[in-house]
Amino acid sequence: MDAKAKADTFAGTFVSKSKLAPELVDTPFFGTPNVEMCQFLPFRSRIARRLFKNLDTSKATGPDRISAAILKRLYKVLAVPFTRVCRRLFNSGCWPNTWRTHLIVPIFKRGSAFQPGNYRGVHLTSVLSKIAEKVIGNPLVPYLQATAFGPNQWGFSTGVGAKDLVTMLVMSWTLAVCSDRKVGAYLSDISGAFDRVSKTYLLSKLYAAGVGPMYLNF
Repeated sequence: MDAKAKADTFAGTFVSKSKLAPELVDTPFFGTPNVEMCQFLPFRSRIARRLFKNLDTSKATGPDRISAAILKRLYKVLAVPFTRVCRRLFNSGCWPNTWRTHLIVPIFKRGSAFQPGNYRGVHLTSVLSKIAEKVIGNPLVPYLQATAFGPNQWGFSTGVGAKDLVTMLVMSWTLAVCSDRKVGAYLSDISGAFDRVSKTYLLSKLYAAGVGPMYLNF
């Protein structure tokens, strides 16, 4: 038996005794396939490397007490193993229990400071959990931008934001006034509109947009 056959036999024995499924090795990128959100989901270590490198050291830590300053200094050695962890979590459809724990800090909104209802809770999440969300969600956002987001989508879109929306509205209003047209505006308080999201409705929208079952299961 040659060396290669011995290595294959050893690898097969190791995998059979392991409790976890064999790890899926990432593949090179060869363009934009039609099954991108179903079968082709590349997780890149360079994405994790950039996220670790660009961490804001002033951000508060989560329950694990691992500060962003430490992770930022170790970005070169953490990128590759952390990407492998993210890939394993995604393929297994699980999330660590440690990252499910949050510290809730009350932030004052307005009104009387003695009324509990005038505070909103802010979740202090583990920094590693936030980076894992971005690594795993990195292929999802461009796909939704190309297939699901419409021309009126200003949030979660690369290159546009609230300032661009305000600029566009002011210019359109100015053009309307100069053209002897009336401008109507409707103002509404939506401060609590995004506190709760229906998981069932969100999953159905993602399914209708063509997101594959692995993402939905995760």
